[in-house]
Amino acid sequence: RRVHGEVYGVERMEVDKRNFRAGVDEFLRLLPDAAFVSVDLEFTGLFHDAKNRNSGGDTPSLRYLKLREVATTYSFIQLGLCLFVPAHYTNSEQPVYEARGFNFYSMPSSDSCGTTSSAGEFWLQADGLEFHREHQTDLARWLQHAVPSVDREGEL
Repeated sequence: RRVHGEVYGVERMEVDKRNFRAGVDEFLRLLPDAAFVSVDLEFTGLFHDAKNRNSGGDTPSLRYLKLREVATTYSFIQLGLCLFVPAHYTNSEQPVYEARGFNFYSMPSSDSCGTTSSAGEFWLQADGLEFHREHQTDLARWLQHAVPSVDREGEL
């Protein structure tokens, strides 16, 4: 669905294990009023090899397969969620939204609830690290304060 309107008041909350509860609480408080939500995952790698790079000639199904391989090879280090909440301070005839972003730093954990998971190992691609550095990802914060995560096996 294409949403028409303007976006104002972009606010972003950086969430790690030190402010995790406050970040989740604020996200859940705003969620019921959101007109829509966007999701973005940042991974420890960008592509598995040259054949997995996106190409303008890729069909949607081929692009999905390429992105799926990236998602199953690399770990996500940041979950970005953005809530678009209707603004109540405008007289505009078009919808106006306030964007409320949440960046959750995540690190695979080898120990969760006393179990060891394969999530304790992960691939880190040099190109992926360079991408995050160039886009001002706070890698020190990620390494020191990321919210521990587990894969499906570690969850069971």
